[in-house]
Amino acid sequence: MRLIRIHASARKTVIYHPSLADVWNRALCLAGRHDYETVLEYPSIGAKEDMCVHCMKARYSVHALAAASRPVNR
Repeated sequence: MRLIRIHASARKTVIYHPSLADVWNRALCLAGRHDYETVLEYPSIGAKEDMCVHCMKARYSVHALAAASRPVNR
C-alpha cells in the first residue's frame, strides 16, 4: 500500500493508491478467504483475538479446555 500526500497542510490530505496485490487480497476477503493475524491473546482464559490484515475483520476464539479449567470468581 502506498500513501501519497497531495499537499502539505494542517489537515494532511492523503490519497490512497492500491497496488494490484491490495486489490487481489481484498477480492479474497470478499470471497471469505481472510489472512488472520493474532492481535490480542489472553492465556489465562485461553482466548485469542485475530484480525484480517486486509479488511480488518475480527475473529475471536476460546479454547474450551482452558476455559473449563478456569474457576469462576464471584
